[in-house]
Amino acid sequence: MADVLAGVDTTGLTDADIPPMFLEVANEGWTHASSGAYVLSALAATGPEGSYADMVQEEVTVNGRGMVDHDLPPTDSERIAPLTRRCLAYALRCLTSASVDGPAVKAYISMSESWTEEGMVTAHVTFCRPYPGLRPYITDPEDFRHEALLELEGGDGGQV
Repeated sequence: MADVLAGVDTTGLTDADIPPMFLEVANEGWTHASSGAYVLSALAATGPEGSYADMVQEEVTVNGRGMVDHDLPPTDSERIAPLTRRCLAYALRCLTSASVDGPAVKAYISMSESWTEEGMVTAHVTFCRPYPGLRPYITDPEDFRHEALLELEGGDGGQV
């Protein structure tokens, strides 16, 4: 991800960088599911209750979304910068509205070639908290060697 970020101007991120549907999600804030998992309120009802192995899996699954990119050019040189800015702006916006009760929320942004569109770069953003006694979402960054991965922790990015 360092190579991706080195080629993208990440200054001046604002809500205008966030696609409207993602901004709506960010604006609704966070809630606790009945399991105790910390999820984005707008996405809270997206999974069957009680079907997760633990709270980390529930948070990653419920909070995770592929970033909107259908309006971006197909070539990497024109696509990566606006896609990265969208992901960062959304992740930072969500992190700034996360409550400080309990463990800090972490955002994970991953970018890789699409499995369905030959060679086209796509991105995914999710959020979760670390919990004592539960396996963290990322245990070995080498598991993600075929994609660029960025971890942000609440408080890393300041205001968007």
